Amino acid sequence: MKPKPSPNLMTIAKFCQQTGLSEASLRNEISRGVLRKGEHYRQKIARGRILLDFEAVLRELTGGE
Repeated sequence: MKPKPSPNLMTIAKFCQQTGLSEASLRNEISRGVLRKGEHYRQKIARGRILLDFEAVLRELTGGE
């Protein structure tokens, strides 16, 4: 039985739809190391898809408010 994904995890595209940020800006934050794997996002190895933790990313990008 597969574990259900956390409701906080979402694709970059869905995160951008909900926040108005661009995909390029999020990918830039990941490549610069601002958003860290395991803390702010998970990566599905089979497809390479990145799933963002909505609350953790918002906390990081808004300065922890």
